[in-house]
Amino acid sequence: MYLAERIVLKKGFHKEEYELADRAAPLAKLLYNAALFHVRQIFTGWDKEVRTENEKEVFDKLALLKRAYPELNVRRVISYNTLEKLMRVTDNPDLSFDRRFPAASASHPHLCFSASLINRRETPRFLRNLSSVF
Repeated sequence: MYLAERIVLKKGFHKEEYELADRAAPLAKLLYNAALFHVRQIFTGWDKEVRTENEKEVFDKLALLKRAYPELNVRRVISYNTLEKLMRVTDNPDLSFDRRFPAASASHPHLCFSASLINRRETPRFLRNLSSVF
């Protein structure tokens, strides 16, 4: 179970934290939407003989994944690890680990960001270290 605490960041009072959240939130949303798209296409197209164009595209990406990781067993409901490997193998533009998300938060940016903001008294080390990443 994850610990989450609601924190309101005011633009003028928490300037650094606000700017980081303002840049990270849309990127996290894009990553979430791309992942959900792939999960849905795999789930709905799994047993079909005739697939939609979107399902064909995702299953072509699965073929690339199987070539890159032959030992990987892909199932109808894919795991987070499999999904991450799929996004990395296909160079998904929403998953630019090197440029937009720090490696520690790439798999779960919302969890890492939320957990780092629990201490309000000082700027968390997480934010101080990451301000140069974005």
